[in-house]
Amino acid sequence: MRGWALSVLLIVSMSNEAISQGSYTFRLRAANSSVPAIADTLIFGRDPRATYCIDPTVFSDQGIPFQEFELPPVPPAGIFDVRFDKNRNGLGGCTTASDRGQGLKYDIRAQFSSSQIDTFLLKFDPASGGSPLTFFWPSGMNVFCDSMRFKDAFGGVFINQNMLTTQSFAVSSPPHANAVIYMYGAPGVGLLSPGCGSTVSPSPTLTWNAVTGATKYRVQVATDTAFTNFILHDSTVTIPSRSLSGLSSPTTFYWRVSAGNVLGWGAFSIRCSFTTGSVPSTPTLISPVNGATALAVPVTFNWSASAGASTYRLQVGTDSTFASGVAVDSTTVGTACVVGTLGFTTQYYWHVSAANGVGSSSFSAPFGFTTQSQPPAQPTLLSPPNGQTNTPTTLTLSWNVAIGSSTYRLLVGTDSTFTVGVYYDSTISGTSRLIGPLLNSTRYYWKVQGINPGGPGPYSLIRNFTTAIAAPVAPTLVSPADGATNVVLTPTLTWNAAATATNYRLQVARDTLFTLLAFDDSTIATTSKLIANPLLTNTLYYWHVLARNAGGNSLYSGRFRFTTTAAPPIPSLLLPIDSATIVPQSPTFSWSRSSGATAYHLQVSSNSSFTPPFLVNDSTITD
Repeated sequence: MRGWALSVLLIVSMSNEAISQGSYTFRLRAANSSVPAIADTLIFGRDPRATYCIDPTVFSDQGIPFQEFELPPVPPAGIFDVRFDKNRNGLGGCTTASDRGQGLKYDIRAQFSSSQIDTFLLKFDPASGGSPLTFFWPSGMNVFCDSMRFKDAFGGVFINQNMLTTQSFAVSSPPHANAVIYMYGAPGVGLLSPGCGSTVSPSPTLTWNAVTGATKYRVQVATDTAFTNFILHDSTVTIPSRSLSGLSSPTTFYWRVSAGNVLGWGAFSIRCSFTTGSVPSTPTLISPVNGATALAVPVTFNWSASAGASTYRLQVGTDSTFASGVAVDSTTVGTACVVGTLGFTTQYYWHVSAANGVGSSSFSAPFGFTTQSQPPAQPTLLSPPNGQTNTPTTLTLSWNVAIGSSTYRLLVGTDSTFTVGVYYDSTISGTSRLIGPLLNSTRYYWKVQGINPGGPGPYSLIRNFTTAIAAPVAPTLVSPADGATNVVLTPTLTWNAAATATNYRLQVARDTLFTLLAFDDSTIATTSKLIANPLLTNTLYYWHVLARNAGGNSLYSGRFRFTTTAAPPIPSLLLPIDSATIVPQSPTFSWSRSSGATAYHLQVSSNSSFTPPFLVNDSTITD
């Protein structure tokens, strides 16, 4: 073997627990004549014999010295190191024999950790002879560490040995000239009972978890955190428990445990405290007061604190002796408890006792109370249907009867959380309510709950409806202008548009009350209308218009009036003259002009009564 070096990596966590020193041997047998005949010991950990330096001139193999080095991550300074136990001069800084074991540089005797591995000794034994290089180590080291592995220093797989499950390993022609022993924190002892900070009787039993590989336990109980004033120091315990008796009270004690085997003792557990004491006093009941009635469910129970108590036991039952029918039996660490499993309209009794690690107090004298009546059932909303639109701004909301209700509470709002309330009434005796006027074009939400002496029941599901758009404003009239004359008998009436209007209603009448209607149309979609049927000549007419949409009708516009044109005078017939004879078969008829006439209607008949059929019947003549 050439150039072998040993590296040790230890991962620890710091605390203030002291760890005793042991002298455990870790043997390395090297079969090589080049190993010096002078046997020496390598120190792992905090052995008081550890010194400052290694002498490479003495410990070498074929001229290449054994050297200590530490692979990343480097252990914290002064916490873990490897040193020989002999002192040699000749290397700068080496100490003399008189300095040995005095806690010099890199000596970690003064460091303490509840998870740190205790001292192991590594010895070269050249007497074994032969090859290969064989490593030996004792069993039972799992008491001192929870992971220990011998591996190739650079992560190879040629050496990868679990040192807690085997006791030796032979190395022949390793691929690398370096190996490392990885040691990880000791599992320690986990304390179980009494819990840290608990109150116990003067005769407690200490218990802890069993440690694999341990054959004995060391138990220490003291009145100080440094464990200088021992009440108990027992290293003969073989099971994970130890009983005590006759402790002073009230007193705070500290205890800890370490596991051991034939190799020695492992690290101590964490330090835990307990206080001896007495049974706490009986609590005083506060609320609900004795004889309370109509209590809402759930019920909150309150009582006074008892000195030294760690928990309380609450019992609620239907008889004052609690012999049967106990509805609730619960344990809590505080002085209040909420119980929601009680029945309605029921007489109950309750009492409380206090407890700690020593024992339980007697129960308080019981208080009685009666719960409320059962709240009403959930209502179901009926009208308007959910999501209805174009709802009137004044409407009736209705719902079904909720069994058990005396009155109802109605909420109406513009949001589904009812933070913006519009209507609130909790005194409704029936199953409907007229509300309004509401805003136009607005979505409203509503819900209802029943109420009785037992309290309010659950709210109904929430519904919503949207009110109709507002009715439009009245339009303004345009033409014919108010007071116009000589208006044609088939006029076109026009007006201005009204915002939001979808249609209009036009009325034309011969009286101001619009009882003598000449025209009435409520389906007009535009802002003008032709009166196709001729009006009377030379007649005064009145007209007005209203606008309409889904929200309703506007008021009528202002009233305008106009007068139709007068009838032209009767024309005088000119040719053919009356009773004329020998008239051509294609005669020309002529007559006198009528003032104001715009057209003429000519009829020629074979009878003087002018009954059809006509020879000529033409109303389009303009000459």
